[in-house]
Amino acid sequence: MPNARTNIGSVDLRSIKRLVKNKVQTKDLRSPLIVQDGDVIFNMNMQEGVWKGCKTSVMASDHEGRNILKWILRKDFDDDAKEIIEGQLGEMCF
Repeated sequence: MPNARTNIGSVDLRSIKRLVKNKVQTKDLRSPLIVQDGDVIFNMNMQEGVWKGCKTSVMASDHEGRNILKWILRKDFDDDAKEIIEGQLGEMCF
């Protein structure tokens, strides 16, 4: 019967450290609001994930989405993104 220890593969700690470092760096670069082509992409990690990756122009047309956008305006986020969102919400008000 072969020894159980001989079946265990080796672990390359350098590659694991590199993966962890890349993961930390990319996490720092991700922004909750991404301004792109005159619109804002909502990139916050929510529990339900319903709106994650959605454009705020689409969110402004939905009641729940408007509530989330109003919440964003009360928080400390990118001023350019907040200005675009204010304009989108202003267009939706009748």
